[in-house]
Amino acid sequence: MVDFTHSAALWGLLAAATPVVIYLILRRRKTEVPWGAGYLLRRTLASRRKASVWLQYLILAIRCLLLALAALLISEPFRSRAEPDLSAPEPPAQPVHRVILIDHSISMSAAAGHDTRQGRLRAALRGLLRSQRPGDAATLVSLLHPAASPGPRSWSGPLRPDDWEAALTFGPLEEGPIRLPDALAATVKAFARTPSVEAELYLFSDFPREIAADLRHLEWFPLARAARIMRIAPVNLADRGERGMGHVALTQASFGSDFAIAGIPATLYLRAVNFSETETAANIRITGSQTLARSVAASLQPDESRLVPVEIRLDKPGIETLQASAAPSRLPAASEIHVTVEVKDRLHVWLLADPADVTRPGTLGEAEFLRRALMPAGPDPGPIELTDIELLQICQPIPDSIDLILLAGPRLVTPAVREPLLRFLRRGGGLLIAASPALDPSFYNPNLAGILPAVLDTAAASEVNPERFQSLRFPLASPQASLLAEFADTGAEIADARFYNALRIASLSPDASVLLRFSDQQPLLISSKLHRGNVLLFNSSLGVSWSSLPVRQSYLAFLHRLMHLAAAGRASARNLLPGEPFVAAWPAREVVTLTRPDGREESVPLTESAGQNFVVLGDLSARGPWRLHGSSGHAQPFTVTGVPPEADLRTLGEAERRQIESLLGAPVYPDWPSAVRALGPPRAGNRLWPWLLIAVLLLYLVETRLVRYL
Repeated sequence: MVDFTHSAALWGLLAAATPVVIYLILRRRKTEVPWGAGYLLRRTLASRRKASVWLQYLILAIRCLLLALAALLISEPFRSRAEPDLSAPEPPAQPVHRVILIDHSISMSAAAGHDTRQGRLRAALRGLLRSQRPGDAATLVSLLHPAASPGPRSWSGPLRPDDWEAALTFGPLEEGPIRLPDALAATVKAFARTPSVEAELYLFSDFPREIAADLRHLEWFPLARAARIMRIAPVNLADRGERGMGHVALTQASFGSDFAIAGIPATLYLRAVNFSETETAANIRITGSQTLARSVAASLQPDESRLVPVEIRLDKPGIETLQASAAPSRLPAASEIHVTVEVKDRLHVWLLADPADVTRPGTLGEAEFLRRALMPAGPDPGPIELTDIELLQICQPIPDSIDLILLAGPRLVTPAVREPLLRFLRRGGGLLIAASPALDPSFYNPNLAGILPAVLDTAAASEVNPERFQSLRFPLASPQASLLAEFADTGAEIADARFYNALRIASLSPDASVLLRFSDQQPLLISSKLHRGNVLLFNSSLGVSWSSLPVRQSYLAFLHRLMHLAAAGRASARNLLPGEPFVAAWPAREVVTLTRPDGREESVPLTESAGQNFVVLGDLSARGPWRLHGSSGHAQPFTVTGVPPEADLRTLGEAERRQIESLLGAPVYPDWPSAVRALGPPRAGNRLWPWLLIAVLLLYLVETRLVRYL
């Protein structure tokens, strides 16, 4: 099919009849006048008449064809393609300045088959910049860093080969939200530098749902759009076929603390979120140097967020970084998460309790169940090294080797214990206080003022009545209680424990948190933090004097979690939020190298304080595993955690899409070919006018040659 760029020029075909009209007019005006020599002339030319007539008609036809071809040449005919070229729209006749907003966030790596969003972006950008003409200009603006150095990139005229590479690799894919208001402000600023040319704005993104909160900051853009006529084309690069695909992200990983005890099972809690429109069977896999690969399955409803527990046992002391990954997932940055834990060989615990009542032979003391549960029969101390002490030992400086002090309901404490306990807690030690019938609040409240998380009162009941009891109640109220979350299940065996008595609580400290409650909502387990140390107050007994807890099968696991929670301050913080500093002691003065999550390495200086070397790192923003290692082989791994900035791969909802279309004054096209069709694809296919020009020139040469023979 032949089309014409300037179809009005086809009226010029009528001019092709002009030579015929002139010929007929001149032929009618001839008058034959007889004269004497005419007879001889006619006889002379008789032999040439036949050749002269057909040559005249040939020249006449050529002249008509020349005029017809000239008309066609002016109309610029072309043979249109069966499929239009959808690589780029038809540029305006005048020079144009194109501002192209580029989304190079990590979500652009999401794939549907072998095609990624970034691949679709590169294809659209290649076609758009290939249509750049002399006099045109193009400016590329990052949607992640619109104003950051080096700022927007600009080109004038057709791009050179080295410009192509720079344009198609605008920047590495990065984690982070897009900043649409800032990018549009940079667009208006760029257009202000070229007021005399046409303006076109192209916005290439997958339009994540997170930008819905930024739309209220775009109310100024319609005014800027009205001040400058521009063609706007927002293009959604998310494939519509992705809607039926499952996508599970991991947004949180935690053991409840940053250390574990070798040989004691720990529970890793993973927050799994189904960011898809269909029910998805997720498979979560955990790997590490000490842990055989483990997999757990979870069925997640659309938009469901669930805490998935995975039991992990680490047997070797050291620092371990675990990686958890979820499938199905189309974004590794959201489906993979790391957690670093310091594994201690054992927990060193001091136990202070009153001796058994000698007036009641055969009865067990309050701490006897603790000893039987925690102290192994053999010579190996096991994961918990429990040491019985006297009150006098707490009145003296407490060694740094001790991780936890357990007060199993002794009757009294003296004023002399307060200062040693405060120093012990400031260094990260833990204090676990359990109640008992012997405990006298009149000694505890004044002597442990500023340490206790609550002011104690007398026992709730004067004597134990087996018919009257309380039970545990969940959920837990504090993020620290994730160490106890495994007991929060309604079917947990420990929920059947009976508590026959407890101390009343007169008041809670301002910074105290209630982790467990009785069924009547009175506090059972209260926590507070003092510098690096943790203080736990268990408001009933850990023995059998006030509860049936020691006869439950989960008693030992519950004790382990309580002591783990109290001693959590003994480990350095190894799972940091973005922006938090990392501080670690370093054993020697040496060259220390920092390895970032992306594999880049850099040297870091050591800081000396009180004769000890430290590594102090700030501005830790990249999520993932980090590692410090020295030339001596010493290493300190840690992890920067946080919710992935781009976990939900779905685009804006219908209401938000209509809102952004209203603000931009243009529809959001579902893909680049749809945008090109709407804007007008290039009309030219195989252009015929160069061949017409050649034909005109050849016919002109033939015509001038033939005229000589007339």
